[in-house]
Amino acid sequence: SLSHERKQRGAEAWTLHLLGELHARPDPPEVEHAEDHYRQALAFAEELAMRPLLAHCHLGLGTLYARLARRAEARAELSAAIALYRAMEVTFWLPQAETALSALEQLGRATRDDRILARVYSRLGELSEDPTLGATFYTELARALERLGDRNAREAYRAAVKKPAKLFTAIRGLARAADLRGDARAMAQA
Repeated sequence: SLSHERKQRGAEAWTLHLLGELHARPDPPEVEHAEDHYRQALAFAEELAMRPLLAHCHLGLGTLYARLARRAEARAELSAAIALYRAMEVTFWLPQAETALSALEQLGRATRDDRILARVYSRLGELSEDPTLGATFYTELARALERLGDRNAREAYRAAVKKPAKLFTAIRGLARAADLRGDARAMAQA
């Protein structure tokens, strides 16, 4: 019957996920096998609308990529996992995914790579449900962009100021960015 077939395919999807986990755990991980199994499990999960499995696969891939220092891919996968866990209100796995994304932030700080920090802070600002925390992340994003000489620092400070918390540091940063650009109107707005 169709339901029997669907159950078998669902079990196969979970098995592929577990195989991905097994290949991702050794040191060094068996990257090709782990990625292949996770991707196959993702395909089944999407087809069968198995959202918890989708989230677990994204978390597994994100963790694997973080171990391999493939930061952009890790951030994308972990962000996808966090978004799915939040949408499903799955609070058990959410901290693990958030911790992994936070670890990427710490890696960026340890290596003083402001490009990594900017990407991570941007994503954390978007994902944050706490206005004060979101403003803090956007302020840190702006600081990283300033160190990179990126003109978007001003917009990041504006995003921080728009949060209900309106951190003083963000307002001061917005004024500094306006002053550096010689923008008197923006300075007055800050």
